[in-house]
Amino acid sequence: MLAQDDDNGIERVIYYLSRMLVGAETRYTPLEKLCLSLYVACTKLKYYIRTRDVVIFCRSNVIKYMLCKPVLHSRVGKWALALTEYLLTFESLKAIKGQIIADFLADHSNETEEIIYLTTKPWRLYFDGSKHELGTGIGLLIISPEGFPTKLSFKTYKGYSNNETEYQALITGLEILKELGARNVSVRGDSQLVIKQLTQEYKCLNEKLIEFKTRAVQLLNAFDEAELQHIPRNSNTIANELAQIASGYKVDWRSKLIEYLQNPNMKVERKIKLQALNYVLLNNELYKKGFDGILFKCLGTHESYIAMAEIHEGICGAHQAGEKMKWVLSRKGLYWPTMFKDCIEFARSCEECQKHGPIQKVPASELHSIIKPWPFRGWAIDIIGQIHPPSSKNHKYILVVIDYFTKWVEAIPLKEVEQKDIIDFVEDHIITRFGIPQTITTDQGTVFTGQKFAQYAQSRGIKLITSTPYYAQENGQVEAANKVVIGLIKKWHETLVQILWAYRNSPRDATKTTPYKLVYGHDAILPLDINLQSIHVQKQNDLPTEDYWNLMYDELISLDEERLIAVQNLVQQKEKVERAYNKRVKIQRFRVGDLVLKVILPVDQKSRYLGK
Repeated sequence: MLAQDDDNGIERVIYYLSRMLVGAETRYTPLEKLCLSLYVACTKLKYYIRTRDVVIFCRSNVIKYMLCKPVLHSRVGKWALALTEYLLTFESLKAIKGQIIADFLADHSNETEEIIYLTTKPWRLYFDGSKHELGTGIGLLIISPEGFPTKLSFKTYKGYSNNETEYQALITGLEILKELGARNVSVRGDSQLVIKQLTQEYKCLNEKLIEFKTRAVQLLNAFDEAELQHIPRNSNTIANELAQIASGYKVDWRSKLIEYLQNPNMKVERKIKLQALNYVLLNNELYKKGFDGILFKCLGTHESYIAMAEIHEGICGAHQAGEKMKWVLSRKGLYWPTMFKDCIEFARSCEECQKHGPIQKVPASELHSIIKPWPFRGWAIDIIGQIHPPSSKNHKYILVVIDYFTKWVEAIPLKEVEQKDIIDFVEDHIITRFGIPQTITTDQGTVFTGQKFAQYAQSRGIKLITSTPYYAQENGQVEAANKVVIGLIKKWHETLVQILWAYRNSPRDATKTTPYKLVYGHDAILPLDINLQSIHVQKQNDLPTEDYWNLMYDELISLDEERLIAVQNLVQQKEKVERAYNKRVKIQRFRVGDLVLKVILPVDQKSRYLGK
């Protein structure tokens, strides 16, 4: 039943409606039936209630029920989305008003007010000032007699105190109203001191404030009618936010959503209602609902900066690009609206990335990709060095090996490089950990082409593949890993293990996932998860032992599927890179007898800039 109070405050019935439950509707839960009745009523009566504030009287708060569901799907999600265009407020039943009317309508009669005189509607002014270490600003919300709002914000003199800023906001608003020709104004602010001083309830003893007060009184006297009213801060949110923005303070984007989810009856903009459908409040913390039901913990400005710093340059940071930073943060169950843009800007502003970034070079010949379709079947091995100056322990070289499929990297520092060191490295870091590989690709360095290493590889059934001196790109997979390792290392003998850890937990473009996950089937727990208590860590600690083991078993079962997807991504990425690379190549064909120039290898020294 739809009812409305008349001019005398007496309740009048406007519309009766009813509908039979059919089919599956008869099996809805009691709360879902109430939600359905509210949806049907609003749909049928939309022309009556769309522009009105509507009070819903019911035994249960159906509005809060729909908003607090962790995942809005099927019918409940459809109903909640449709109801966002109405201004609905819930009130619990206080009394039954008769069997004939309806048992869900309560007694809510209003007192009769007699209109003694008529007057023009006033201009409404909401003002606020904000001061903090970043600066000062004022915010104004002016509403015309016709109901059209105007939002204004200005920066002010940084030396103003908080009370002086409040006075300046009021004075600026009154000056604007005077210029607009307003004669009747209603001024509302949350500064109790300013309002009480102007209404003579408080005395003004501060010399600086006396000047502001005098100017404000002069402006108020210029209007035919001027009303001053003190309102709480939560009723002055628009002016408050405008003032904070003008002063340089970043308003927490989560605050409005949290307030609305805590109290769905409060009046907010429709866009907040629409946004709230994608969020849920658990233990007073805001979470965003993913499209597949996964919850992402929402971070504020300070927390998001900590998260980006930890991912990019922390203990497990690999100084990756902005897109990869956003990927890692999403995998950790973290979210804020400007995540992608902030990650891009953070990576671009990193001084270390600018100093040690790779140098782009034009290709000289076509690219031919090497694809290994399963983990640890093919490895590429190379040596970084000689490094100048050596480490404090006189290490001059780094021996690096990478798996073609998972992109897993192993590395050790060396003082000198002998064939025995290569053999021990392959035995200890490849075979005993990942099994005997099918192939190992190397360059034509003497430690790789020597007789001892060749005999060792033959005894283990390993096929050695060597790149040509004039085509070093053949061993490009490990060369790419070397660029990352070299670019990240300063005190390399101390931080080599940390660099490898960061590399293994960073997503690779070729596989669209991390080497760690392709090897072990799940993501590693990083310091970021512990410090910010990601949803993964919170849920893991609450799992019973049996459920934990079942989930681990499911991860191992799905690992093969993950690897097959990685193979498809790997093939697509290789083909894409090959096409782009070969577009820039100009093929040259030589005939017998043509005169050509030949580079004599090796060059004088190994250098990052001169090559090998």
